[in-house]
Amino acid sequence: MSRGMNHFNFVVYSNAVAILILFPLSFIIHRTKRPPLKILPFEAGWIKMFYLYSFSLFVGFEVRSEICYHIALAIKDEVEDLERAGIIVIPIDEAALREGLPLRKSEQASYLEWAVHSFSITSCSVEDTTQIHTHMCYSNFNDIIHSIINMDADVITIENSRSDEKLLSVFREGVKYGAGIGPGVYDIHSPRIPSTE
Repeated sequence: MSRGMNHFNFVVYSNAVAILILFPLSFIIHRTKRPPLKILPFEAGWIKMFYLYSFSLFVGFEVRSEICYHIALAIKDEVEDLERAGIIVIPIDEAALREGLPLRKSEQASYLEWAVHSFSITSCSVEDTTQIHTHMCYSNFNDIIHSIINMDADVITIENSRSDEKLLSVFREGVKYGAGIGPGVYDIHSPRIPSTE
């Protein structure tokens, strides 16, 4: 038990969770003649990419990029299943580029290269008509903006409520960001509830 979860158990549990989520979803989507849901209305639809890696302990692996490539391939299968189920807006949540960024400047470029490549693997097989959404929590995006652009997501939502809209300036000044941006105006962790005005 001190070495963490057995890799075979991890695969079995993750497949069991996927079955529990996707199997009922097919009945929900196909039980009426209405068009399929455009976005999953519950948290299980958000696929946590690098958080899965960043906050997990993998014993026996030396190379972080190799782990993320394997996670990306598993998420790619999930994304393909969602697309086959008729979902046309698929959120691949929380790339966590900033959270995993090495402190040593000499290691940052190679990290960002394989991290963005891992994210790209997750959505490389979707049709052009399927939108890929991603989300990034409050962070300083100045030094990773080009990597965010290279992720090639159709829409990015960012936690913007605590920055007085300074985070949005990164996407306007000095770079050409052509995808959609959804600035968050309410921090879910805050006890203060904003008014509707």
